[in-house]
Amino acid sequence: MGTTLGSRSMEQQIEQLLTCPVCLDRYKRPKILPCQHTFCQDPCLQQLADPVRRKVKCPECRAMHNIPPKGISGFPNNITILKFLDLPAEAQFSSRTESCQVCRRSTAISKCFHCPKRLCDACKKAHAGQLKLDIGQQISLIWRELPKLTEAVNIVEKTATHIKQSGEMVKMDIKSSIDQNIRKLREREQILLNEVDLFLQSELRLLKVKQENLEVELASIASHCDSAESKITESSPSAVNDVTDAELLNFHKQGKEYLIQLQNTTIDTAVDDCKTVKFTLQNSQTLHSNIATLGELSSSAFVINTVNPNSSSNAPVRNPRASLSNEAFRGHPAVEMFRTSSQLHATPPVLRHSPRTVSVSPQVPSPQPANSTPSPAQSNSVAGRVSHISTTSRSEQNRARANNNNGSLEFTSYDVPLNDIVSDFSRVQRRSPTSAFYRTKGLIQTKFGSKGSDLGHFTWPRGVAVSPENYIIVADSSNHRVQVFTPNGQLVRVFGSYGTGEGEFDCLAGVTVNSQGWIVTADRYNHRVQIFDSNGRFIRQFGQEGSRDGQLSYPWGVATDRMGFIYVCDKDNHRVQVFRLDGAFVRKFGRLGNGNGQFENPHYIAVARDNKVIVSDSSNHRIQVFDKYGRFVLKFGSEGSGNGQFKYPRGVAVDQEGHIIVGDSGNNRLQVFRQDGSFLCAFGTWGSGDGEVKGLEGVALMSRGHKMASSIPEEPAVSQLLQVEDCEFRDTTHAEEILRVLNQQRTTGILTDVVLSVGDGRFPCHKAVLSSNPYFAAMFSMDLKEHLEGKVRLEGVDKETVKILLDFIYTGAILIHHTNVQSLLEASCMFQLTKITNACCQFLEKNLDSSNCLGIWNLADALGCTGLCDAARACALQMFADVAREEEIAEIPIHQLQEYLAHDSLKTRNEELVFETLVQWMKTHEKESRCRIKDLLALVRLPFLQYSYLVNTVQTHPLVRQSQECIQMTETAKSYWSPCFGSLRDIKPRRFSKQMILVVGGRKREATGWKPVLEMRCYDLSIKREAVRTRKSFLSSNRTDNLTSNTTPVVSHCTISTLPSPVQMMGVVVHEHHIYITGGKIKRKSLSQVLRYNLFASTWETLAPMQQPRRAHGCGVVEGQVYVLGGRAGPIIVDTVECYHPSKNEWQWCAPLPQPVRVPSVASLHGKLYAICGSLGAHHPCPYIQIYTPSTDSWTLLTSLELDHIAAPAVVLDDTIYILGGELSKQVTVFKPKDGSISSAPDMNFKRADHAAVLIDNKIYVMGGMQDPGARLMGAMAHDSIHCYNPLGDVTSGECWAEIGKMPEAIAMHGAVAVYEGYLQGGSDVTNCNREVFGDEP
Repeated sequence: MGTTLGSRSMEQQIEQLLTCPVCLDRYKRPKILPCQHTFCQDPCLQQLADPVRRKVKCPECRAMHNIPPKGISGFPNNITILKFLDLPAEAQFSSRTESCQVCRRSTAISKCFHCPKRLCDACKKAHAGQLKLDIGQQISLIWRELPKLTEAVNIVEKTATHIKQSGEMVKMDIKSSIDQNIRKLREREQILLNEVDLFLQSELRLLKVKQENLEVELASIASHCDSAESKITESSPSAVNDVTDAELLNFHKQGKEYLIQLQNTTIDTAVDDCKTVKFTLQNSQTLHSNIATLGELSSSAFVINTVNPNSSSNAPVRNPRASLSNEAFRGHPAVEMFRTSSQLHATPPVLRHSPRTVSVSPQVPSPQPANSTPSPAQSNSVAGRVSHISTTSRSEQNRARANNNNGSLEFTSYDVPLNDIVSDFSRVQRRSPTSAFYRTKGLIQTKFGSKGSDLGHFTWPRGVAVSPENYIIVADSSNHRVQVFTPNGQLVRVFGSYGTGEGEFDCLAGVTVNSQGWIVTADRYNHRVQIFDSNGRFIRQFGQEGSRDGQLSYPWGVATDRMGFIYVCDKDNHRVQVFRLDGAFVRKFGRLGNGNGQFENPHYIAVARDNKVIVSDSSNHRIQVFDKYGRFVLKFGSEGSGNGQFKYPRGVAVDQEGHIIVGDSGNNRLQVFRQDGSFLCAFGTWGSGDGEVKGLEGVALMSRGHKMASSIPEEPAVSQLLQVEDCEFRDTTHAEEILRVLNQQRTTGILTDVVLSVGDGRFPCHKAVLSSNPYFAAMFSMDLKEHLEGKVRLEGVDKETVKILLDFIYTGAILIHHTNVQSLLEASCMFQLTKITNACCQFLEKNLDSSNCLGIWNLADALGCTGLCDAARACALQMFADVAREEEIAEIPIHQLQEYLAHDSLKTRNEELVFETLVQWMKTHEKESRCRIKDLLALVRLPFLQYSYLVNTVQTHPLVRQSQECIQMTETAKSYWSPCFGSLRDIKPRRFSKQMILVVGGRKREATGWKPVLEMRCYDLSIKREAVRTRKSFLSSNRTDNLTSNTTPVVSHCTISTLPSPVQMMGVVVHEHHIYITGGKIKRKSLSQVLRYNLFASTWETLAPMQQPRRAHGCGVVEGQVYVLGGRAGPIIVDTVECYHPSKNEWQWCAPLPQPVRVPSVASLHGKLYAICGSLGAHHPCPYIQIYTPSTDSWTLLTSLELDHIAAPAVVLDDTIYILGGELSKQVTVFKPKDGSISSAPDMNFKRADHAAVLIDNKIYVMGGMQDPGARLMGAMAHDSIHCYNPLGDVTSGECWAEIGKMPEAIAMHGAVAVYEGYLQGGSDVTNCNREVFGDEP
């Protein structure tokens, strides 16, 4: 018996030696500290480390140790413990018993085969079950990622098809070019065709190998998943019992490797960016003599764009790896794949490309003498012409068709063919045939649409654009949507709705299509630009309301260039802004005016092929042209109705020759101009008939040369089509009818080819229908066992949910309610049914309340539904008072509780409620709370608790009393209430706590003269015309009353304290929760006293006095220390500077001012103190900016004769110092310390001096002060108004400065600071609060 007890004791000692004192589990990577105590590296030491100070505190002896440069892993390993851990359990405790680490029973145990835990046989089986569960989750994740490989295979197949198509197209081009020449080219034709075949064989062989590799990888991973599922499934118990631990561990490791491999797999989905082949006909003076080397094949890894024969060499190249290997390819975005054996000298053809054709037109050179040398102009130009397919002219009967559709909404296409264009565009003296066609054509081609909100109808259409597929895209403004039509006016798709979310519009305006086919829209009243793909799916958005770079104010027209840059007409900011495709700001140009490069309400914009930017300067009645960098090039047009004149021009477009088509809105016509701005022709007139327009807006060009114009109706009419060629019938119910029949077959089990088994439920289905879903498409289209089997078993989902999902797949309808929404959301995420996932998320968002927001937050976070997660989190933060009363708060995990209670936006006026919520949670999680009490208590912002609550409730809590760290935290919080100094450091009130203005002292004019003001009043700018309340009622109110009186209301205020003495001309600053009042005067005596008011405790205390009495001095705070400088000591203006150290309660001398000054404007910024202007005596301004650097105790002096501010406050906004008014002016001066620049801001409404100013929510508030010194002999000598300066206001309309209210009395020489409402919550009520009512009680 003694031996047994001794062995057990030794076993317990060894086990205690191998147990970490922090996590109470066996050591994992034990690290030994310099104090010789050992702990786990992760998570124990990692959680104890202070990354800022790079120190770690030992939990055993409380010693502080420096963290090595390599981090926690740099501490040495405990070799002794590592050796013990390496010993097998059987060697340590052979034939002995000890406690199981799970059930704690003393019985025979053994080490787990995949983790260091020691378990009994009963617990070991359950523990192995957890490993099976992990493997099942891995397999589920692998199934989710497998569609990536399916998509890769599909893309490879599409790439092969694309290469085949491009090869066939080039074959046709080669044959077309060879047929135009003599029969001697036949041999060359065969050579080139063979080269194309060689290219196709090579590329297709590579793609085939790539496809086979992907399919092998896919089969390998699927085989692993099948094997693992068959081993761990519960439906075959015999198989489970045969699985060994080593096999399970192997499945787990291999599954993890596959999962990481799939998650890191990236797929290039750009089929169009594949390598293609292009045929080029080289230039030659003598074509027949070089017939043997005619033509060349080259490959390009991008789609061939339309090539302008006169375009420069800086044409954009979509493939950055493309390079030029031959001088003949200069200026063409091509990559040489291979060439014939000899140099090519044939005449280069002109390539013409459309979405479906690529043609090659060989050129016939003009005859030249044999010894002649072509001129530079001739060598740069290409002889010949651009071939174009012209439209067929319409009969006069169509023109004379009766018009009985007055008031119709028209999208009109005008017939303007572009055939016979001369390719030498650089020769100005040659007249372009297109110009003649513009003068003779202009007949209506197509008209469609009418007024209304149904599909295909419009309400105020604005922008219009044409896609690469020749689809017409219309910005249906007041219907808040985009509609897409075919060239003959048939509706293709509609997207967008009213709102402010992604993909929603509020009266959109301009629309354009970039080279990728993406649709860019200007969302006017949302002040942003939105981008969609060609199918209307939202991609991104950028912009917000404002006048800064990247901000927009009612954007209108948009355009893109070939490099992908987006040009936006920022209408109400009177400028054009340029953005990258990702929304990053690039540049801007233009401002309000009527000079060159200036705008007044620019509406539409277009970019020509040579990157010229054309802008319709609507309110200036002209068109301006710029280069791509925004430099002014030319302008044309003036106000009028003659040729070349405009009335509010709107839409603009540019054709391939550079002709500018302008929608002359006020004159109800289209005008065409040449590149130099000269008038060419005009067509269209006012009316609602064929070819007549009203309120012309957008203009766009179709690929056939037709112009599309949008006009605005007066009353609805039917659509018209003046060109009737083909008739296409489309049954809109066809797809629905097919699905209905397939669903009937599914319910009856007829003609189905697969059965889904879920539990005891069986669901016959069609593989083809299920494959419309990516999950089942991967299952049935790959070489997996489900591909051939007729029965598929689904795990992890119940049969009722599967039935609902199948009904949706076959019918497109689903009923979501509170009993099935969670199961549907989980299953839709599993089966990748994105539409159901979004519908479930929307359902849950609409039904969020205080009783479910925390659970939905946790569910959405686990499923990766970020939008729902954000909405639930916002609801929980907003409704905290209600959530705290729900039982759900006690069930959330600790990580969610920490994120919730620590959030700055937690809406609570009462920090005590946060602590009570924490206590409620700790009752349910007592064990976890005991270990983490320090971290949990840190969630409560203790300084903002009531003092009595902090002492009587928080400090007396059992868990708090048991933790020395918690006791220290509460003692620190108590110090904020005591007269001794306490620093808040980074502890700030919740964001819900608003800022208020605290006005201290001053003086007011009475019948007997100037009298000191002793009250400290707090002003709440969000409450107008309120009774002066007690502090408690003042802080608890959040009402804002609507006023009908024309008089300016008195701002709601409350007296929170009174000054201990009638001091005037003192310095007032705020630091955290303390108000400092330095110096001043009583009667004619200057003071050295220093007072401090504690906002928490509502108490005054007297600090150490300054070393020199002073008044009318400057005062500021830098890095927690209070500085006083200059001022008057009796009749003398001093240059002394003192610094107060709160921790020592003493004043120290600093370097003196370079220039003695009184009443300077003082501000602190980036660790420096700025003393700006001030008075040298007898109203003489100080023309200096004196800058103090505390780290070097030195001053820097800057001189500026522009500064003349005396007794003016200074405020810091956006790294800029604003000096406001002063005794001699109402000017506002802006000083930027970063570059030393000085500029002016909009002037105040009138002159002020000895006033105060504060910054709240990026706005400057100015209050009180003396009136113009010239009016001092008159009655009123002080102001009672409060004015607000908004730096984002419109300068021209005078919106920068506005009066927002009045004070109860006119005062001057007062101080003002901004304080958080949270600092005032804890103070006791003020008994001497002024209760007079200013104005009518609401």
